[in-house]
Amino acid sequence: MAKVNVRKLIIESKSALKEIMIENLAQISASMISQIIGRAKSLTDSTMLTAINDIQQSGILAYKDMLTTGLSMIALEGIESARKQIPGAKKVKLSESILLSEFDKLPPSLQRKVKNSVILTTDAQMADLEKVIFFQFTSSVDSLSALPIIEKDLQEAAEDYITGAAIEGGAGLQAAQFTNAGRNEFFDDPEVADQVDALQFVNGDPVTPICQDLNGTIFSKDDPEAAKYEPPLHWNCKSYIIPILKGKLGNREILDLKPSKASLDKYVQFCEHGSLDHFSLREIGSPREGSLQTIIVNKSHAKSLDKAKSIAKEFGAEHMSVDETENSYRFRQRNPSDFIDGSFRTHTIPEKGVSLVYGKLKN
Repeated sequence: MAKVNVRKLIIESKSALKEIMIENLAQISASMISQIIGRAKSLTDSTMLTAINDIQQSGILAYKDMLTTGLSMIALEGIESARKQIPGAKKVKLSESILLSEFDKLPPSLQRKVKNSVILTTDAQMADLEKVIFFQFTSSVDSLSALPIIEKDLQEAAEDYITGAAIEGGAGLQAAQFTNAGRNEFFDDPEVADQVDALQFVNGDPVTPICQDLNGTIFSKDDPEAAKYEPPLHWNCKSYIIPILKGKLGNREILDLKPSKASLDKYVQFCEHGSLDHFSLREIGSPREGSLQTIIVNKSHAKSLDKAKSIAKEFGAEHMSVDETENSYRFRQRNPSDFIDGSFRTHTIPEKGVSLVYGKLKN
C-alpha cells in the first residue's frame, strides 16, 4: 500500500481554506464598514444608529463560489489519497471528470455535503461578522467618538474576528471533514470495498484522550456504529481512516470502533451522526450553562417556520421569537450584551441544517 501523508493533506487544506475565508471576509467587511460610515456622515446624533440598517453584504456570492471550489478540491484530494492506498482500484471512478468543475467531479453525496457546508458556513460567518461590526458601531457611537475613530474601531473589530479562533477553527474543521469525507466515499465504493478486509483509525500524534484511545483500532468496514466515531471528532482533529487490504490483516483482531470507556465520549465534540451532548468550545474555555446565544436553522432544511421551531427545540431552544432572513430562521436565546465581547463562536451541523452560536458569559 502506498504511503500517503493524510495529516499533511489536512494541514495544507486548512491553510488554503483559511486564506480563502480571510481574503473574502476582509473584502465583505470593508464594504459593510464603508456603507455604514458613508451613511453616518449624513446623519444626526439622534439618528446615527440607523446607519447599520439594511447593510448589504457585497461579495457573498463570490465567496460562496470560492468556498465551494475549495471544499470540492479538498474532497477530491481526499479521494485521490485513498485511491493511492488501494492498488487494485486505480481505475475506479466515482464520477465522470472530463471538462467538469471541481464541484461537478464529486459524487452526488459529496456535492450535497459541500452545498450544505457552504450555505451554513457563510450564513453563520455573515451573522457573526454583522454582530461584531454592529456591536462595535453601537458602542463607539455611544461613546461619542468621531467618525474617523469609529471607522478605525470597526476595522479593528472586524479584523479581530476574521483573524481569530472562529475562522481558524472553522477552516481546520472543514479541511478535516472533507478530506475524510472524500476518503470514506472512495472506501465505500463497492468495487473498492471488495479489496478491503477492514479499516483502521489512525492518528500519528493524537492530542486528545478520545483519539489516543481509538488510535490503531481496526474495525469492520460494515461496523454499523462506526459513523459515530469517524473523524474529525473535535476541533483541530487530524485523525483519519486507512484501509487494511485483502490478505494484509494477518492475526490482528477486528474490534468495534468505540472508546474503551464511555467517559471518553465527552471529548467527542462533533461527528457525522453523533449528538452534540458533549460539545464544548475549547477556544473560549469552558462556557457556563446557558452560553448558547442563538440557534440558526437554514431554510434548506426547514421549509416553514413551524418546522424551524421544531428543529430549534431539538437543539435546546427555549425562546422561540424569531428573526427571519432570506436563507434562515434565527432564534435568539440570550441578549448579545450578556456575553464577553469577541467570545462568540459558531458550530455548524450541515446534515441538520443548524448553526449554534455560543459565547462566554460575563460574570
